[in-house]
Amino acid sequence: METSILDRVRKGAVTASPQPKSTDRYLNTAQAAHEIGMSKSWVEKGRIYGYGPPFIQLKRSGSKAGPVRYRLSGLQRWMEEQQCRPEEARHG
Repeated sequence: METSILDRVRKGAVTASPQPKSTDRYLNTAQAAHEIGMSKSWVEKGRIYGYGPPFIQLKRSGSKAGPVRYRLSGLQRWMEEQQCRPEEARHG
């Protein structure tokens, strides 16, 4: 009788490698803009003026600039933080 890999993992004979979560992906500016439903320009300006989602700046040592990435989980969290409640919108 053959045992499947899943059976062997359950018995501890084989260790399961952890699968990365889909929210652990890193997106470029265009992908991030698409994900949150905004334009690339809006995301770029939000990064400059501080109202946009959190980002990661990849720089080499001694460099002032480098590629920017957005963590998908960070975008999702930022979107949740943008939620407004009707009663708060009227009074605040």
